[in-house]
Amino acid sequence: YKWVDSLEVALLAEMSQQEAFAPARQLAYTIAAVGTAVAAALALGVFILARQIVRPILAVTETAVQISRGDLTQTAPVTTQDEIGLLAHTFNQMTAQLRQLYANLEEKVQELERAETMLRQAHDELEMRVAERTAQLTMLNRASRALISTLDLDEVLVIILENLHSLLDVTACSVWLLDEDNGRLVCKQSTGPNSSRLIGWQLQPNEGIVGWVVANNQSLLLPDAQKDSRHHADIDRAVAVQTRSLLTIPLWVHGRVVGALQATDAKPARFTESDKNLMESLAATAAIAIENANLYQQARDDAQTKEALLREVNHRVKNNLSAIIGLLYANRRHAQLQNSQYYQAIMQDLISRVQGLATVHNMLSQVHWQSLPLNELAYQIIHSSLRALPPDKKIELEIRPSTIHVTPEQANYLTLFFNELTTNTIKHALNTHNATGKITISAVQNNSLITVTFCDNGPGFPPDVLQSENPRYNIGLSMLKNIITQSMGGTIKIHNLTDSSSQTIQGACITIQFEAHTQQSSQN
Repeated sequence: YKWVDSLEVALLAEMSQQEAFAPARQLAYTIAAVGTAVAAALALGVFILARQIVRPILAVTETAVQISRGDLTQTAPVTTQDEIGLLAHTFNQMTAQLRQLYANLEEKVQELERAETMLRQAHDELEMRVAERTAQLTMLNRASRALISTLDLDEVLVIILENLHSLLDVTACSVWLLDEDNGRLVCKQSTGPNSSRLIGWQLQPNEGIVGWVVANNQSLLLPDAQKDSRHHADIDRAVAVQTRSLLTIPLWVHGRVVGALQATDAKPARFTESDKNLMESLAATAAIAIENANLYQQARDDAQTKEALLREVNHRVKNNLSAIIGLLYANRRHAQLQNSQYYQAIMQDLISRVQGLATVHNMLSQVHWQSLPLNELAYQIIHSSLRALPPDKKIELEIRPSTIHVTPEQANYLTLFFNELTTNTIKHALNTHNATGKITISAVQNNSLITVTFCDNGPGFPPDVLQSENPRYNIGLSMLKNIITQSMGGTIKIHNLTDSSSQTIQGACITIQFEAHTQQSSQN
């Protein structure tokens, strides 16, 4: 339809729908084709662009997965300079740092493992050393106990070498001692091959390794004795063993060298400083044991010599006392022919005194001149003096218990004391009216003061004897006073026993007091 103004008419045209919409359909087709093409191109561009964007990310992701599995050698590719490229570059830097850190960690772990290995080895070595040292100390302790358990020199030397051989496990070992008479070194004991050939071998002062060690008082460790000019090759030839390693330690005690202890081995460089220290420890104990054994042997020899001398002296003293007693008896028989009663009494007193001295001499010789029990001394001396008692007379003896001991010197003085008073009792306490007498002995000690009392049941001492300071009527009492006061440094008191009710005399008493002495103080 179209209106024409100039004509004022309308033009009408009629077309079919298909024909009328044909251009529109064509335009639609064209638009659809173009849209499809544009969409395809756009999709292709988006795909390409997305692939360019995602590929680096996937590469980084794949690299991260491989790294997470432990492969730290992987790196992410850097294909762009945009944010993805920066991300990949940063990731690679982080991976490189991680690799360096891991390498450092592995190195630290290896160092720790090496340190642990070294620590384990040091621990094992320390345990081995401790066990070895413990075993050595145990053997040294056992050796020390064995050495102090005997004083026999030969046995001591055997113990020393047995323990030395066990401690060091050597080919041979020996003990050399200094002969003080000629200054030579003598092999006293040896172990190892042909050791008997070495025992008794003598070396001059400063001869050989042993002589050098003793002369210089210095331990010597040689890795190879064949290269040392001091080595005595004759000893090797004697025992048919070539000595290589050699360890010699001086034996010294109280500041002087008494010998040397030597260990040898057929292998070179066999000994160490530890072996040297161990052997020095054994040598210190061995030297003391050897010295003690020598002193003990010397003491035994001296004791045997003194005992033989003492036996000879005792024998001669007994013979002399017996001869004196025989002469006194002979003189008394001669005086009896001359009918001299005064002379007879003097001779009897002398015989009794000498017999008492002979009795105490026998007692002292039996105990090797040690202290004597005072009670036993009184019993023996009084019974010896009672031999002069007439057959029709009897004297009872009462000795009160006591544990006092007296020195040999005091025993000799007390012998004269008991003998004189017993003789006095025989003379004066017995008469025709009193055929039985009694002697009572008591001894007590208060601190260092000994008090001895001798009493009888006779008529007592006359007044002039009691009042006189030096009784001239009785030589025996005067002698006793001198012995007690001057020789023994004591006091003497003479008195009578009286009945308190009847004031009658019951007997005579003498009390002496003197200081107790030990055997050593008496000898001094």
